[in-house]
Amino acid sequence: MSSPARGPEPNDAALRREVLGPAHSWMLQAPAGSGKTELLMQRVLACLATVEQPESVLAITFTRKAASEMRNRIVSALKKAGELSVEEIRARPPHERQALELARKVLGVSAELGWKILSHPARLQVRTLDSFCEAVAQRAPLKGMLGGAAQVTEDAQPLYKLAAQRTIDELAALGARGDAVAILLKHRDNNVGELRDLLAAMLQQREQWLHFLGRSDALDCAQQQELRQRLEAALALAVEEELALIRGHAAAVLSAAQQGELFCLMRYRAAQADAAAAERVDDTGSAKIDSIAATAEVVPISPSSVPPNASPLRSALASARPAHPLRDIASWPEASADALPAWRAIAEFLLTADNALRKTVNKNCGFPCETNEQKAVRKRCLELLAQIAQHSDAAEFCETLHGVRRLPEPRYSEPQWEFMLALLEVLPRAAAHLQVVFLEHGALDFAE
Repeated sequence: MSSPARGPEPNDAALRREVLGPAHSWMLQAPAGSGKTELLMQRVLACLATVEQPESVLAITFTRKAASEMRNRIVSALKKAGELSVEEIRARPPHERQALELARKVLGVSAELGWKILSHPARLQVRTLDSFCEAVAQRAPLKGMLGGAAQVTEDAQPLYKLAAQRTIDELAALGARGDAVAILLKHRDNNVGELRDLLAAMLQQREQWLHFLGRSDALDCAQQQELRQRLEAALALAVEEELALIRGHAAAVLSAAQQGELFCLMRYRAAQADAAAAERVDDTGSAKIDSIAATAEVVPISPSSVPPNASPLRSALASARPAHPLRDIASWPEASADALPAWRAIAEFLLTADNALRKTVNKNCGFPCETNEQKAVRKRCLELLAQIAQHSDAAEFCETLHGVRRLPEPRYSEPQWEFMLALLEVLPRAAAHLQVVFLEHGALDFAE
C-alpha cells in the first residue's frame, strides 16, 4: 500500500503549529489571502478540544459576515472530519489535514462529554463584539442599569433626538438648567432643530467625553478659569503639532532659491496691503482718516511714518492697526499658536478660495500693474507660481497648506466660553435623558 501524499508544507508551518497551542496569546498580522481565517479557525478547534463546555471558547469578530464565515468553517470541518476516515484525512493537503485532525479531536471530546456539537452548532460562541457586549449586559441588568433585556439597535438616531428634545424642554426650568439651555439656543439663533441635532450628535459620541465631563455649576470662578486654561493649552498643542507637519512639508517641497523669492514676494504683498489699509476708511465707515479740511495728499501710514503734525485720529489709527503678519517674513514661521495668523496669510497668498494653487494674481491679491516696476514684480510672482505648479508634490503641498485654514483658534472668545460652560451643564443631563429613553424603548446603541 502506498503512503499518503502529504504535499509540501508552508515555510512557516512550525510557527503555525505553535500558534495552535492555547497556553499562549498571539497577535496575527498578515496580508490578505495568507490564511489568517483558516489559522484562527484551527486555533478555535484546538481550544475546543481542551474544555469541558463549548461555550468556554469565545471567538469575536467585528462584522456579522466574518462571524458567519468563521462559524461555517468550524462546522464544515467538524462534519467533514466525522465523514472521513483517519487514512483519508492523512491524504489531504497539509493545511486541510491539520484542521481535520483538530476537528476529529473535538468530535471525540463532544462524544465523551455529551455536547452533541453537530446537532447543536449554536453552542459555538462565534460572535461580533457588539453581540457579546449585549449578552453580557443582559446577564447583569441591575449593574448595567438596563432593567431587563434590551436589543442593540443599528439606528439610534431617533433615540438620540428624543433625549436631546427632552433636554431642550428643560428651558422652562428655573436656575442653571433652564439658563444653560437658553444660552445654547441664543448661540444657535434660537433654532431648536439645529440645537437638537447638535446634542444628538454629541450623544452619539458620548463615550469620548462622558467619562471625564464635569458640570459647570460645580466649578467656582477659579476652577472655571483653570479649566479654560487646560482646554486652551490642549487647543494650542493640537494647532502646533499640525503646524509642525505643515512647516516641515513646506520647507521640503521648495528649493532654497524658491523659498527666498517667495518670502520676498510675500513682503511686497504685505507692504501693498498696509498701504491700501492706510487709504481705506476706518472700521466705522465714517470718513477718510483725515477730515476734508486736512491735506489731500496720500501718505502711507505706519507707526513709524506718521507725520508729526498728523491729526489725532490718524495717529491713533496708525498705532492701533496691526501690521500685516507677513511684513517682515524671511523664513517659514515657527510652528507655534502665536504664528497662526502668519500661516493663514501664507495660505491666502498661495491658494485660491477652493484651495488650489493660484495661477494668476492682480491688485486684489496685492499685485497692482500700474507701473513698470509693479508689472515686473507681478511677472516674478507668476513665474514662481508656475514653478511650484510643476513640482511633483504640488497637489500634496496645496492640500497640506489648506490644513492651516481648518485649524481652530487656539483660544476661546468670551461668547465661545459662555457656550462651553452651558454645554458642561447640559450634556450630562442629556446623557441622563438618553438612559431613560433606552429603558423606555428596551434598546441600546453600540456605544452603550
